[in-house]
Amino acid sequence: MAKILIVDDEPMIVTLLAEIAVEYDHTVFVALNGNQALEICLKENPALVISDIMMPGIDGYELCRRIKNQPQLRETRVVLMTAGFFNPILVEGRYDSFIKKPFNLDEIDEILNVMFPIQNTILHFSETLPNPS
Repeated sequence: MAKILIVDDEPMIVTLLAEIAVEYDHTVFVALNGNQALEICLKENPALVISDIMMPGIDGYELCRRIKNQPQLRETRVVLMTAGFFNPILVEGRYDSFIKKPFNLDEIDEILNVMFPIQNTILHFSETLPNPS
């Protein structure tokens, strides 16, 4: 499945999102700030980054810009999330989706299904097949 990076300075949010992504059989990386996230992106080349906006150091807006400015990361999808005000102008429209905090689990499921529709359909279909015993 896909590599997903989850970035938030709140460990509880990171853990929750990581658990959901793992349920879909994705490989999950986590970072607690934008600097760590950029290092992981350059090393692992994730297919999706889900990042909080309000973080110390490199915030989510700047992280998104830096990801999209790296030639090897241009195809990386970026989902931004915040409990505060979201200004799409600050990322020059280069993000792929937005989640308002607090979010519900259905929103995360929907994001994963939109970003990886074929992979998630196969996973859910195989879970519903009867056991051939």
